Amino acid sequence: MANILIIPCNGDSPLVVNDNGFTAYTTGNTYYLGFTGSTSEGCFTIDSITNNPEVDGIFSLVGPFLDCSCSLSANTEQNICLEVCTPSGNTVVSVVTPHPAWTNNQGTTVYQMNAITLGGQNGLNN
Repeated sequence: MANILIIPCNGDSPLVVNDNGFTAYTTGNTYYLGFTGSTSEGCFTIDSITNNPEVDGIFSLVGPFLDCSCSLSANTEQNICLEVCTPSGNTVVSVVTPHPAWTNNQGTTVYQMNAITLGGQNGLNN
């Protein structure tokens, strides 16, 4: 077990927690952490291992996530390219595709990366 310095994604001050034997983390990555004490669960970036005394301990660890949004993705990103025909010639542009999203039982947003959201804010009823 080691003490680690974690940086909250919500902008609060960094704190030191004991990893309580969780070893499936990498410094520099972001995880959704739950704690044994009074620290509120949420997204944190693992900064470094430290000898400083801990203020809490890790109870649960989910991730790693791509960033501090702590959102999950299902499947693999599908890139979409669009060929635009213009009078001066054809141009290929990459399109940023919107993906369907839902909230899982733990309250984390999950993005379906191999699907595209159709329509606008009201779906196909625009």
